[in-house]
Amino acid sequence: MKKVVVMIIGVITLLTCNQKVFAKDTFKTINKYDEESLEYIIKGYNEENKSSGLIVAGTYNEKKEEENTQILLQKYSDDEKELWNYNYGNTIDDKLYYLTYSYSENNTINGYLIAVEETKDKNDSKETSPLFIKIDLDGKPVEEKLMNLPSNTVINKIIETYDSESKIDGYVVAGYTIKDNKKISVVAKYNLGLDMLWQKEITDESYDTELLDIVYQKDNSYRMIISYSNSTENKYKLLNGDSECNITSTIKEDFDSNDTPKLLEIDDYYLVYGYNHNVKLKNDKSTSYYIIKYNRDNQEEWETIGNTPVNDEKSIELQPFKENKKVVSYLIMTTNDSDLSIEITKINLDGIIENKVKKINNEYYKINKFISYNDILYFVGQISCPEDDNCDYDMKSLLLISTEDKVIEVKEEDNKAIIVIAVSILIFSVLLYILRKYQKKKKN
Repeated sequence: MKKVVVMIIGVITLLTCNQKVFAKDTFKTINKYDEESLEYIIKGYNEENKSSGLIVAGTYNEKKEEENTQILLQKYSDDEKELWNYNYGNTIDDKLYYLTYSYSENNTINGYLIAVEETKDKNDSKETSPLFIKIDLDGKPVEEKLMNLPSNTVINKIIETYDSESKIDGYVVAGYTIKDNKKISVVAKYNLGLDMLWQKEITDESYDTELLDIVYQKDNSYRMIISYSNSTENKYKLLNGDSECNITSTIKEDFDSNDTPKLLEIDDYYLVYGYNHNVKLKNDKSTSYYIIKYNRDNQEEWETIGNTPVNDEKSIELQPFKENKKVVSYLIMTTNDSDLSIEITKINLDGIIENKVKKINNEYYKINKFISYNDILYFVGQISCPEDDNCDYDMKSLLLISTEDKVIEVKEEDNKAIIVIAVSILIFSVLLYILRKYQKKKKN
């Protein structure tokens, strides 16, 4: 009997330990002003062109009109220490559009490039223009340069482009402008010196157009997601563009009107992902994510549809997971529609859903972006003050570091159910033992 009890206790302990494991997360906030938000995160680099630490970027006081807004770029070391920060902006209208790398002529990373909104007063009104700012590897400003795009242009994406020898030769900037109360897609190409090489507007007589996302394929062509909307209709198209983004064909246009699809470029293929609203799930849920893989010839190779409910009002992000600089799988971040927890799910290269690698149940976190590096997940966003705490802030910027990204946080009630089952097994075993003892005694 002692052996049975020991065995059952061991089973209880094993089951409980395997389930009741919480990731060892740490978080940091900039603590400069209220309403801070970190919106971008990329790997940092050093003078030897080796990865070094993290670069995060965001906006102070984005909603506070009584104080100046500031754009922030900050570097953390690999051991999570703040190394430097760069600030830009003096007016309440300053806004960060995008963060990426700047490159030297020999194709090494020599700093960071941000796109910001520059605002000027003109004839009793405000006129905005997107501006490039180049910052070196030590956080010092190197150059500011207007993009020379139409006034009031909004930037949605900046991507690197390549020459015939697969070396980075510049950037393409994509977004939209407003002319005569109508949205018009804008795309422009710049060299490494940030000089404009060409500019194009994509228009439609019947619709507002907005270039939401763009990827570059190394045959010197582009894939674009453009939204078309008017007072009665909202639709999306995946389009093929030539070397100057002239539309040559439509790849896909049967997107759900509530989808807002995105693109992810990986070497010689690309992925389209977004929301599928026709999935049959438990508890009458019908929205999850989808991922479609296209090859360079725009042929669909596979499609994956999620098996968990997803809240389509929250952000969705797809990132490659690399080992030894090679993409070995994908990680998709979604918000579970049942409990509003943030989930990271692993998808293999064939589109097979493998497992959840992270679940964040903290309702005070708003996550904007994430990256993975050396089996660690890094998240940026905002943290709000819990209602029962006496905080001196409403919201602060958030940098969340998950040092055990392969662990899922399991709710307490899940463990209770396991313990109940295990205890039931123990009780049954004890009763069985007593019954056997009784029968043996009766035979004697």
